[in-house]
Amino acid sequence: RQLPLSLPHTMVSIPDGAAIRAAINEVLSPSSFSGWVLLNYWDDETIVFSNKGSGRLEEVVSELKDDQIQYFLVRLPEQKEISVSSRDIFINWVGPNVSKISAAKKLSHLGDVQKVLSPNHAQLRATNRANITEDVVQKKVDPLSGSHIID
Repeated sequence: RQLPLSLPHTMVSIPDGAAIRAAINEVLSPSSFSGWVLLNYWDDETIVFSNKGSGRLEEVVSELKDDQIQYFLVRLPEQKEISVSSRDIFINWVGPNVSKISAAKKLSHLGDVQKVLSPNHAQLRATNRANITEDVVQKKVDPLSGSHIID
């Protein structure tokens, strides 16, 4: 018996897209240098708006759950030589208590969620809360960093 070459795409529902877009527009306005929008699973195939904030990365990290897969868009300030700008980073959180089977099943949702939490300058995957710091994230989003996994 032959195994299929690829798994079928699991449909994901994101029913409150308008609320998510409004939160992104509010939190990540052109005049802000920090902020975040967090999405959670309602059930295995439904992703919903969870929370938003105007704080820095550590604020959204405090919202992450060890037994969940969550997605967030965070704005990080970026110091240039003579000015301050910002970068919007998409991060897929996979808590340490999430089963490998559940994580694999939900991996097919990643592209759809990235489209909702956009625009963004980079995409990362995080599995270790202690390492989700501004310094680590800034290094990981560098195109020359190699790995885009925070573990």
